Amino acid sequence: MIQMTATLVLSLLLFNLHSFYLLVPTAFVFYAFFLPTFPLIDCLILARIKETGESFGSYRLWGSVGFAVTALSVGALLAVIGIDRVGLIYQGLLIISLLLSIPVLDTPPSGRAFNPGQLKNSLPIGKSSEYLFSLPSLIPQIG
Repeated sequence: MIQMTATLVLSLLLFNLHSFYLLVPTAFVFYAFFLPTFPLIDCLILARIKETGESFGSYRLWGSVGFAVTALSVGALLAVIGIDRVGLIYQGLLIISLLLSIPVLDTPPSGRAFNPGQLKNSLPIGKSSEYLFSLPSLIPQIG
């Protein structure tokens, strides 16, 4: 909830900025709150299917159908009211999502303590030439 509220407040600022020098740091902070939403939703879904035994694919399917319907609906709405109102539509959808997330409960912690020794299992990936070769592709092209 805190993350979505921060995203809403930052989107209000982001869509009303007229200075490029303020736009870049504001967009950086906005995306720092916005982008973790998707992995958090996946974690909630995985915790839910662990409890119920349901299929992860069905959640992904209906999430994709919901996204497609929303994208088509918002596209048609933007064609009528104009692209300059995209901020209002985004903020409206974010408020609806925020209200729908109120009854969602967080999953209980696993009870396992973090063990720094577990990180040594991740070290071999840094020695992989395929992994190191693919890292520069993550840097976006400028120009």
